[in-house]
Amino acid sequence: MSQLSAHFELAELVRPNTPEATVPEDVHANLAALCAEILEPVREHFGLPVRVTSGWRPFAYNAAIGGAKASDHVYGRAADFHVADSDKAPWEVNTLLAFHWIRENLAGKFGQLIWEDHRVKLSAPSRLWIHVAIPSVRHPGHPQDVNRLLVSHAPKQYVVWKEGLA
Repeated sequence: MSQLSAHFELAELVRPNTPEATVPEDVHANLAALCAEILEPVREHFGLPVRVTSGWRPFAYNAAIGGAKASDHVYGRAADFHVADSDKAPWEVNTLLAFHWIRENLAGKFGQLIWEDHRVKLSAPSRLWIHVAIPSVRHPGHPQDVNRLLVSHAPKQYVVWKEGLA
C-alpha cells in the first residue's frame, strides 16, 4: 500500500485487507492531509508510534458499527488513535498529552478534536483514544464551532472541552 507520510501507510488508515484500488481518490487525498497536518506532527513531537485504531470507514461499514451518519471517517477526514508507551509514561498518559498538544499547537489544522475516555464507564482499560478530523464545512476548526473541542466519558455522550476538564 502507498505511503501517506513519512511514518504512515495507507494500510494503517483503512480496514485490514482493503485493496488500495477501492479507496476513492478524494478519501486518499483526505487521509494524506490528515497524516501530514495532524498525525505526522504528533509522531514527530512525541517521537513515539501513533497507533490508528480507526481511519477511513466506508459508508456500509460505518453504519454497521453504529458510526454517525455524517462521520468524518466516511470521507477519510478523521482518525481515532492513541500514542504508544514511552520509558517516561504509559500510553494512556501520552495519549492525553497528545490531545493537549494538538489543541495548543495545531489550532487551524484540525476541524474537530475529541478526547474519548470510556475506561470507567465501560470498565475497559483500553477504551481511551483521541478522535481528530481535518477541517471541513461541518467542522471548520474555528473557535466559534462549539463542537470543535469535545470530551466524551461515555459512548455518544459529549461535552464541550474547557480548561480544567478531565
